[in-house]
Order: sequence, then structure tokens, then C-alpha cells
Amino acid sequence: MQSLWFVSPVYFEAKMFQNGGLHALVDYNPIYHILQLFRAPLLQGEWPTLANYTFSLGTALFFGLITMYVGYKAERKVIFYL
Repeated sequence: MQSLWFVSPVYFEAKMFQNGGLHALVDYNPIYHILQLFRAPLLQGEWPTLANYTFSLGTALFFGLITMYVGYKAERKVIFYL
């Protein structure tokens, strides 16, 4: 996750990646799409794209399902950790 953060367009502009032929780092990076939900209206005065909404919701759903699975598997043991 930390490497995704450093490769995400937080420190660099997305144009740098896209012009350099590394558009996959922008297109498939969940941090980029989540940032665009806030960045596009504030900095560019535009609505985020449908791809930004879809990718962000898909990422949230994916990690939510993983959380539910791990929680279900660990719910019997959690009392012993407390």
C-alpha cells in the first residue's frame, strides 16, 4: 500500500505518468481514483468521471468483502485476544 502511495499522483502529476508510457500506474491505482473524487471538483472545477466513481466503489466493495471474510474467520478467536 505504501508503494502505491508513492507511485500515485499525490507527489507527481498524472500527466507525467501518462506521457511517460506508464498510464497503467494511474489507471489501475485505487488511490488516484479516490483522490480524483475530491481533487477534480476543487482544483479543476469538474465532476469526477464515471470511471473514478466505479473504481472507487469497486475498491471499497472488494476490501469490504475481504474484511467480512477475515472477520468471519476470526470471530471465534477474537475473545481470546481481548
